[in-house]
Amino acid sequence: MRRRDLFTLGAAGVAAALAPTLGCGPIERVEPAGGANWTENERMAINLVLASRRAAVVRHHLGPAMRPWASNGVLVLGRSAEPDSFDLALPYDTLLDTWIQQLYGPSPMGVAMLINDVAVTALGSEAKVRTTLQMVSPRQRWLQREVYQLWLSDGGWVISSARWTRLEDGRDGENYQLGPYEWRRRDARVKDAREGGDTRILVEALRDAHRWPEAHDELERWTRRIAQEPASERNAAIWALRGTVAVEAGRPRDALPCFRTALRLHPNVKLPGYKAAADARATSGG
Repeated sequence: MRRRDLFTLGAAGVAAALAPTLGCGPIERVEPAGGANWTENERMAINLVLASRRAAVVRHHLGPAMRPWASNGVLVLGRSAEPDSFDLALPYDTLLDTWIQQLYGPSPMGVAMLINDVAVTALGSEAKVRTTLQMVSPRQRWLQREVYQLWLSDGGWVISSARWTRLEDGRDGENYQLGPYEWRRRDARVKDAREGGDTRILVEALRDAHRWPEAHDELERWTRRIAQEPASERNAAIWALRGTVAVEAGRPRDALPCFRTALRLHPNVKLPGYKAAADARATSGG
């Protein structure tokens, strides 16, 4: 069973560029005939997942994005469909704290989101929803498989767990298929960077390999090493990077003190669009 949903925001040009491939113009939703085969339970499970993703990616609405999640739910960011040592598990509270940062501020402009290949199986009080989600923006595009486990509570379906696996990653005109070969190549780059001794290159390699907790660990050590150095724009940027990677690594509570330190070292340091960065600027008078 399949369903194709295209959500656009401030991106008529992007959607129009996709139209020849998708066979549709800049519209929000295309409902295929196959959807008529879903049971009511299956349809409700699918709509719950799609509403959460639309709220997060397209609208930056934290409440509707988190509302379908069970209080003991867990999101796993993985490099493959099967569990491995590089999985990043985000329990509900961590996911909430992370999305508070990432969904802060206005919705992104020039972004199109395509959800397709939706399949659902529902049996009794349990359901599984599988989707493929594609994001396209002027500078970046990516494709990932998302698998959700749901259970039927007294109030309706809730998401008990999910696994997101990035399949493609494109930026600056380059597109990468993220299979075993590509992950081995990126892990080899991490090994080379460790041997090279340049922390900045190592952190970049770890982030590229989706090994965010390791990247954050390296930045913690780096900021300890520079703690006694004079204030400088370079050191401010290092602290700002640590705050950015803290959010990526599922450690968002480290972000605010990092951004405050970065601003103390250099008031014009570049910060990401996270809530912690805005709070740091507000308290610093910037």
